[in-house]
Amino acid sequence: MSYDDTPFWRRRRYYLPPAIILLLNAGVYYGITYRLRNKQDILTREEKSLTEKADTLRSELEKLKGEQERVSGNEKIADRVWNDLPARDPGLIEAVAEIDKIARETSVARGTTTYSEDDLENGLVRITATMPVQGSYFDLVGFVNRLERSPRFFLLESVKLNGGQDGAELELGCSVSFCLRKGRGAPAAGGV
Repeated sequence: MSYDDTPFWRRRRYYLPPAIILLLNAGVYYGITYRLRNKQDILTREEKSLTEKADTLRSELEKLKGEQERVSGNEKIADRVWNDLPARDPGLIEAVAEIDKIARETSVARGTTTYSEDDLENGLVRITATMPVQGSYFDLVGFVNRLERSPRFFLLESVKLNGGQDGAELELGCSVSFCLRKGRGAPAAGGV
């Protein structure tokens, strides 16, 4: 057996196993850190996306809360209006009496009035009163203003002004509608 007196660091067989182990170790280290870095990037992107979605959902929730408050407020108003509407049976007589009272107080002469009735799907009856009224221009304007400012919700649907000659009184043909709750009586359409 021969003895090799070269120092071990110059011998090739001593370098090969540590070099292979070092390369394997570097490969494993690179693979693990690469995967962790990619996973962290993916998680960061997912977190950003989820944060944006959460912000969007929060803003939609705030809008829906506002809409819910508005709807509940509208429901309260609708309930109040519904409860304030008189039933058809006594309400029609009161409405006609109120139109007569407004005509007297504004010094206009109300002609023959015809009434028509429409049943609405929401439990209401819409009554339309078509009538001619005569008076001076200012009296007619006062009549229309009083109808519009009445606590009963009169809706002026059409107005047609016929002029008088040489200072004669004007005639205003108008259709006024109002709503009542459906009552128990038979409809009373016709003329008064």
